[in-house]
Amino acid sequence: MTIAQDNEEKRSRTLLTVTLITTVIIILIAAFFLFRLFTGNPLEGSWENEDTGILLVIRDNDTMTINLGDEGEEEILVEASYTMDRDNKTITIRIDEEGLKNSAEVAGYLSEYSLRGELSLLNATINYSVENN
Repeated sequence: MTIAQDNEEKRSRTLLTVTLITTVIIILIAAFFLFRLFTGNPLEGSWENEDTGILLVIRDNDTMTINLGDEGEEEILVEASYTMDRDNKTITIRIDEEGLKNSAEVAGYLSEYSLRGELSLLNATINYSVENN
């Protein structure tokens, strides 16, 4: 009789331990995703302008790559940095001058001046909205 009772107590303790561990893991995972939801960069990822074909690849470390090449054309990649104001929902993009010169040299057929002209609309403060309408 005592052997059966000891096994029941062990099973009960084991079940309690497993339940506590899984509860803690579920709470930690939920806290992680909530933290990422409210503190993550809402603009991180790839954004393409359908009219001009400009592709912005925004990374979480305040840098981005601007791809000016359309499909079928040679890609022209320009590095830029940005600052984001989440309260006012604005992003300020700053084109890296050294990266602009390097991109113009690599492209070959574009001068630094014409490349700067194509990027002039992006070298500014832009309002953003990530709401679905």
